[in-house]
Amino acid sequence: GLALDVAAYGACLSACEAASRWSHALALLAELQQVGGAWRSNVIPYHITASACCKAGRWAEAISLMEDMREGCLSISPTMLRHVVQSYQDAQQRDGVRTDIRSRTVLSYAPVDKKK
Repeated sequence: GLALDVAAYGACLSACEAASRWSHALALLAELQQVGGAWRSNVIPYHITASACCKAGRWAEAISLMEDMREGCLSISPTMLRHVVQSYQDAQQRDGVRTDIRSRTVLSYAPVDKKK
């Protein structure tokens, strides 16, 4: 069979993001996780998948990805954090989403201001 590398998965994930196919992106990321290997230190598949989730208003799934990244000692970019926070805030305004334990998780990723 044909072995796909991280670049191929990245291209597929980007296509899912562009087409608003967040569930497909999550499935591809899960498949990539099963493959294993050096990709585990690569944050790009997580960032693309989180972006796809955020664009679709699936902030809870994006938070789950951030939790997975934290457990795997992968860095979360400020851009990714901003997208997740914006997606959550949009859901609050649109749907009246209430603050729960998962939404408070977003705040735990916010950078700490060391000047104070």
